[in-house]
Amino acid sequence: MFINYEPDEALDRLTRDAAIMFNVPIAMINFVTPAHVTFKSCVGLEQGDHIERNGAFCSQAVEQDSPLVIPDARNHEVFMTSPLVTGPLQIRSYAGKSIITLDGLRVGTFCLLDTKLHNFTKNEIKLLSMFTASAEEHLQSLLCTSRSSLSSLIADDVASQASA
Repeated sequence: MFINYEPDEALDRLTRDAAIMFNVPIAMINFVTPAHVTFKSCVGLEQGDHIERNGAFCSQAVEQDSPLVIPDARNHEVFMTSPLVTGPLQIRSYAGKSIITLDGLRVGTFCLLDTKLHNFTKNEIKLLSMFTASAEEHLQSLLCTSRSSLSSLIADDVASQASA
């Protein structure tokens, strides 16, 4: 899959809307690689463009079919010692859903982080799934556009070589 790390206004709009709708300080769309979680779109976090995958909430969320919901990270056995929880960010709550391509690749997450306890309701989790579906559709359209552009470039190259 072609991954473009450049800013994307449509995805930025989704994360801005999610932060407002869920009343959370941080909303993100991330790409998850074996080593890193890279921020494709982020509201509320100004600390770089990626974090190490080890210890990141999204590293677990990307592997799940259903949303990962952690109402109190301080009491979660996997994340209670994570620097995201114990460090300067002081993350308390997390909800994230994996972003899956049409061919089944788990490429990232749409996630919400809160610095206070947040018991995400069933309706909020449904809404998170809807936001994730919108992000998946947009990313798929980017993939189709890039494949189409690549096909055009190849066809143009083949045509110019044939006429030479």
